Amino acid sequence: MNDLAIIGTGSLTPSGGGWPGLEPDAPPVATGLPSLRRPDTTFPVQQVGDGFLQDLTHEPRLRRASRITLMMAAAARQALGDRTPQRLGLVGAFFTGACHFSRRFYAPVLERGPSFASPALFPETLYNSSLGHIAHLLGVGGSCYAMVGDDSAWISALEVASLWLDLKTVDAVLVVGGEELDVSALEAYRAAGWLKNGFLPAEGAAAVLLSRAGADSVLTISGLTPGFAYRSRASVLRAVGQCFAAMSGAPIARTADRTWLRAPVGRMAIGHSMIPLPPAGLGHAFTASAGWHTLQGARWLLGQSEEDSLWVPVWGLHHQVAALRLRKTGRPQLAVAPEER
Repeated sequence: MNDLAIIGTGSLTPSGGGWPGLEPDAPPVATGLPSLRRPDTTFPVQQVGDGFLQDLTHEPRLRRASRITLMMAAAARQALGDRTPQRLGLVGAFFTGACHFSRRFYAPVLERGPSFASPALFPETLYNSSLGHIAHLLGVGGSCYAMVGDDSAWISALEVASLWLDLKTVDAVLVVGGEELDVSALEAYRAAGWLKNGFLPAEGAAAVLLSRAGADSVLTISGLTPGFAYRSRASVLRAVGQCFAAMSGAPIARTADRTWLRAPVGRMAIGHSMIPLPPAGLGHAFTASAGWHTLQGARWLLGQSEEDSLWVPVWGLHHQVAALRLRKTGRPQLAVAPEER
């Protein structure tokens, strides 16, 4: 692939927007969501405060939009800033999508019958609905595409952006990853055994604005590994080993802490130079976390005097692992939008 220049970034975490949210002085306080099956018990989670989304709720198009749409719009708006590319594309990376609206849509159907399905709710359950709202808000005139998967959908979205730029169908691409919380998804995480080993579900969004790299590019994505799939826990070691084998020639960011993949990743990491990123106090938000790790890795890399590249692996918790390689050609401070309130 040709190098992709990172020309804008944005993020929204349970600690806030911009770099204060990515590298908080202290981890945000976890809240509890009541279980559907056992209302007397709660799931500890980390949510984005409503105050960080308040200005977006006044947008006519977003007044009834899902939380994931609002969070992704906030990160995308930061990344775009005051730039106005004439041919701008948009790629979204999703795991659960608008799961809260999906539960609200299906609950009356299951309880009372199909005639109680709400036509007002259904459009907001679709993955592309979030991207349609963001495209309208930011004036995106190019292609919009949704990639659905586990954490590794972030890498797939970057691959789509790279293809569009190589084909010259766009001048720049916004890649946005987002995750929202709902108890229906939390029940699934518990059934899968993910809520062990310190796994803390979270929500938020991350975004990067990409263009073709040029002589004046400071920070680029210079490599994307193909996804290494696994079908069971027994085959995870093989996929993780393949990913490590593909990540050569640069240090590797440590991104598997507090997930069920920590043990197999730690086993295969022996002999590799592993770089710790800021503490994992933000919780895990799938494609949003993959974006957060990308930005945290970028800041680390730009602060180094001896290293010029860094691998950021994305350990998908459901079916696939992958990685991206960051490279720097200069050392100015990475511009990230300030905290939004």
